[in-house]
Amino acid sequence: MMIAAREVPAQQIMSTTIFISAGEASGEHYGALLLSALKKQLAARGESANFIGMGGARMEAAGLEGMVRSEEMAVMGLTEIVCHLPHIWREFRRLKRAVRERRPSVAVLIDFPEIHFRLAEELHRLGIPVIFFVSPQLWAWKKGRIKLVRRYIDKMLVIFP
Repeated sequence: MMIAAREVPAQQIMSTTIFISAGEASGEHYGALLLSALKKQLAARGESANFIGMGGARMEAAGLEGMVRSEEMAVMGLTEIVCHLPHIWREFRRLKRAVRERRPSVAVLIDFPEIHFRLAEELHRLGIPVIFFVSPQLWAWKKGRIKLVRRYIDKMLVIFP
């Protein structure tokens, strides 16, 4: 006796979760463009994805399920950082918890190296491939960052030569 397998639409088979994180306004701009382009490419192939992570209004409008708002993390100036450090740390832990719970197939971290290198370490530990988009300066200052890139970043996408 032969039993026919139930046909499952390709969209159900090919749905995945992608973590995208941008912490600053310029990175959020790139993130929104990236989300839109990825959604179009996936749709053209009959696939879909859930996008989770950190971003602002533009990324959310493009389809991001925001775990943390980028405006909550991007503070400048020593006094500002010190005053907001408990909140920043809490939001960072929320991002790490979301990654552990949702287990994305891949993570795209956009600029914002102070937070993203720490997040890349957690992603790497969990076996999640890490793509860093808009490379931070490695050659001019904080040369020790190259060790972090080698250890935790799988692909580096740069916008300048």
